[in-house]
Amino acid sequence: MQGETKMKKRFRYLMLVCILALLCLGLTSCGAKLEYTATLLTDAQVGVSYSVSVATATGADAITYALKDGSKLPAGLSLSSAGMITGTPAAKGSTSFTVTATAGNASVDADFTIAVAEGVLSYAGGEISVAQGEA
Repeated sequence: MQGETKMKKRFRYLMLVCILALLCLGLTSCGAKLEYTATLLTDAQVGVSYSVSVATATGADAITYALKDGSKLPAGLSLSSAGMITGTPAAKGSTSFTVTATAGNASVDADFTIAVAEGVLSYAGGEISVAQGEA
């Protein structure tokens, strides 16, 4: 009888070890290291549609992206959880911001900058007149 109790304890212990090992396989903190390196982003232009990816984190599956608290993108742009910055910039200037990549319980930050230049004026045809002294 006593041998049977020892056997049950060993079995429970092994089951616990197996369960913990299986749980660990799904977590990035159990071996894989989440890494995130900032890349140079292309410049944007006021009034021109913009799309760029900041999804460069590695080391895990199902990585999501979000602006770090206090960070803001240039007006008119937004960040998706897949790491895409899209939109149409509304004002010129240079904006620095931090993106947080998260997978499971692990998260890491990377810093980026987007420079937004003044939009280009275009003219579809017709006449343009300039008053004397304004040219």
